[in-house]
Amino acid sequence: MPSNEMLSILENSVLDLAGHNESLLLGDEPILKLAVLGLPWETSEDTLKTYFGQFGPLDTAEVLKDRYTGKSRGFGFITFLDTLSAQRALAAEHTIDGRRCEAKVALPKGA
Repeated sequence: MPSNEMLSILENSVLDLAGHNESLLLGDEPILKLAVLGLPWETSEDTLKTYFGQFGPLDTAEVLKDRYTGKSRGFGFITFLDTLSAQRALAAEHTIDGRRCEAKVALPKGA
């Protein structure tokens, strides 16, 4: 399970816009990339891509893994091809592999 410190850092690096009707822009850039928090350890990139594909076409799906053990770190990233799909995913509640997960807008590093 991720440490509280890591979760705090991750939560500070994402912006929750779910439920808002305003334009999905981060500065001048459209929002396409989302962070998915609370993933079960067994969730694969294929599962993530299949699940979020129901909201619209995806460019990428990635489950972050520990570099030494290769085990999931419990979160990942998805990148949609359009902002409408990202907005639909943000507005929905998610259960992946039997566990509730949260999708948030991913902020660029250093933001």
